[in-house]
Amino acid sequence: MSTDVNPDPPARPGVSPAVIAAAAVAVVALVGFFGYQVFTPKVYAPPVPPPRRNANQDAFNAWARQRYKETGGNWNKLPPEDQQRFVSAARGKGKVLFDTFKP
Repeated sequence: MSTDVNPDPPARPGVSPAVIAAAAVAVVALVGFFGYQVFTPKVYAPPVPPPRRNANQDAFNAWARQRYKETGGNWNKLPPEDQQRFVSAARGKGKVLFDTFKP
């Protein structure tokens, strides 16, 4: 019994040199990009110094605590002048600032 075995499989077309070159260029570019991202010196903004406390801020805080106690924490019980003072001190978020003085 004889079986025909093909000793040479059919030839497959190989990868063209242009594809190999393009892949090599892509790999080199990718490695270069990641190397640039990792090894370049980082430039950060200088640290911001902590805010300085002053007498005006301490006086405002004492006044605000007093107003919070007088109104029982109710923003609507504040006179409009006091509400405006909170709003201007907090740049538009006066009620939020008022709520921070909760004991």
